[in-house]
Amino acid sequence: MNEFSDEYYIERILNGDKSSFALLVERYKEMVFTIAFRMMKNREQAEEIGQDAFLKIYRSLKQFRRQSKFSTWLYKIVYNECISELRKKKLPVNSIDDETSQTKDIEDTINKAEGLENDDRKYYIEKALSYLNEDDRMIITLFYHESMSTEEIAQIMDLSVSNVKVKLYRSRNKLHEALHLLLKNEISTLL
Repeated sequence: MNEFSDEYYIERILNGDKSSFALLVERYKEMVFTIAFRMMKNREQAEEIGQDAFLKIYRSLKQFRRQSKFSTWLYKIVYNECISELRKKKLPVNSIDDETSQTKDIEDTINKAEGLENDDRKYYIEKALSYLNEDDRMIITLFYHESMSTEEIAQIMDLSVSNVKVKLYRSRNKLHEALHLLLKNEISTLL
């Protein structure tokens, strides 16, 4: 994969090297698709949003102020594109604040998950994520898959850092609840 920093490619693009943009797209296309797919739950819509986001980035690269990382700026654009599309289609956009979750016995769920093979783990985690609303999936994805800080997530989602921490805590609990139910149901059908 390309070894230069995002800044290097941005400078090249701004100086007229349009082919360098393809290297940035290559670097981020999977995560852009993952974010869009988790929010939209539709492959075609996710691909379209990804293309629209990259086009928007290319056109507005001169406005990138570099106050945050390029990836944070990119993910914020993808997130906003998804929210806009969901609103256009009048699909429900759930807020994490609408739901409350109680802390469950996470250790029991983790112990069950540790007994699974790697492919099975991925399957159950993806399935459990599909039960979460868009915001929950987004926070979990950015924090665990992209290893973003709560500050970066706050920038992307236009939230305060403390709000991100609360939502991350709630999202983790919801994910554990979903995993617990999935694993409990699977184990009971196997026995």
